[in-house]
Amino acid sequence: MCPRCRFALEGGAAYVCTGCGTTYEAAAGVPILLADDLSSQQAAQRAHFDAEFSALERYELPNWRLSFLERIVNALGVLTGGGPYLDVGVGGSGASVIEVARRGIDAVGCDLSVAGVVQAQRFAAAEGVAARAAFVACAAESLPFADGAFGSASAVALLEHLDDDAAAAAELARVVRPGGLVWVTVPNAY
Repeated sequence: MCPRCRFALEGGAAYVCTGCGTTYEAAAGVPILLADDLSSQQAAQRAHFDAEFSALERYELPNWRLSFLERIVNALGVLTGGGPYLDVGVGGSGASVIEVARRGIDAVGCDLSVAGVVQAQRFAAAEGVAARAAFVACAAESLPFADGAFGSASAVALLEHLDDDAAAAAELARVVRPGGLVWVTVPNAY
């Protein structure tokens, strides 16, 4: 849905809002649902992570990361009615979405980094889970999903990068159905 007015989007190569008429582009099939006026913080974060995620050459999931993802999936009950699953700030590997999709649950990953979500989509296709994994470029403070669209969600190492973490937390709460769980991780010390 349109992150500006919350009306439905139509299209494929580009997406047009049925409410406000805003047109959103796509990159390699990934919707780019971002406002034109990113804050200086958002622009800096996007540039930093676009560069980092563009350097990823293949999908690799070390044991510690798989263990951490298993902890999140189990705590949220993703496999026992907590789907579909959303990871806000999914990054360039798309690991959380790919591993949940590998288990037969629909999963969506979103990130401010266009390069990141495009790379994650490529990895999902290479891992054979593209039918259950979707990716969107968007801001955490304005998620382009309907109220209650997800059974569970996560935001790992995300809130500390935002201008308005309260807006992102409110968006997470909005897009998870009543009774659904959200896993949030932030650093506790630098």
